[in-house]
Amino acid sequence: MSVPAILTSTIQLDPGATLQGDTGALRNPFRSGMYIHSVKFRVDMAAASTGDGTMLPIYAQLNMGRHWLMPRQVPVYRLDKVYVAGTDIGATLAAVQEWNCYIWRFPKPLYVPEGEVLVPNLYYSPDQGSNDTDVDVVVSYNVSSTEDEPKEINVPFANVWVGAGSNQADAATVEASNENDLVNPYQEDVFVKRMCGIITREFRTVDTGGCSDAAINAPAIGNSLLNLTIISSSGQSVGRDPIPFNHLFAQDRSWTINTWLKSHAYMLVTAYEDLSSMTTSGGGTRVRPQIVINGYRRVRI
Repeated sequence: MSVPAILTSTIQLDPGATLQGDTGALRNPFRSGMYIHSVKFRVDMAAASTGDGTMLPIYAQLNMGRHWLMPRQVPVYRLDKVYVAGTDIGATLAAVQEWNCYIWRFPKPLYVPEGEVLVPNLYYSPDQGSNDTDVDVVVSYNVSSTEDEPKEINVPFANVWVGAGSNQADAATVEASNENDLVNPYQEDVFVKRMCGIITREFRTVDTGGCSDAAINAPAIGNSLLNLTIISSSGQSVGRDPIPFNHLFAQDRSWTINTWLKSHAYMLVTAYEDLSSMTTSGGGTRVRPQIVINGYRRVRI
């Protein structure tokens, strides 16, 4: 009989720090294998910092032994889609989802053998987001025991491209990802379940910091001022003509694509940014597109 459980670890991070979660608290507690169905991240910050920006500084890279789920640090707020249906794109994040809390629901559960652990490695970027000197990141695994003993397992996968972006009132510009960004660096093919996108606005003023989701707070940016084309390394067009950012990544910030990415293949994103019609505010605002691909790959234990 399958037994459900929640495994939790709290990690205190200072700006610029990289730390692991408590491997004892997150280790498989059963006398059998278990499946991890999802990972939840909650960031506890001062009340003044709650809301849109508090997830932006926190990045994660997860591994189970030699099996890495992502080849680089990926922002935790963009590992998956927003799981609230029917929310208007003009709503605040408080209405969209529990403040400072994001869930990565694995496309297929991750099998963890008896005694093994999925290790969360977290990084707190010092140049993004909150004014807090430290944060508590609560990592939770939704798990269940199993008597299965598979020879192969589905290892979740995620990779990210973070654009350089443009400042408000800047002249029109074009930037693109490269073959090292949205790439499958593994020997196995990766099934890409979905592509997730967000536009961040990074406020830079004299006495305050912070970031927010411009796709929510300034819909005009994603609706018309930032457009994308996407092609695969094989030349297949995912998005041939420049498409408004919000048309690809609408209410739940994701686009389900269900495609295979061969070993060392990649996707190329070109972003056409024109913020010349926007006025600056405070010390200026940098608008930055970010895109994550997620899915899974099959590996032998």
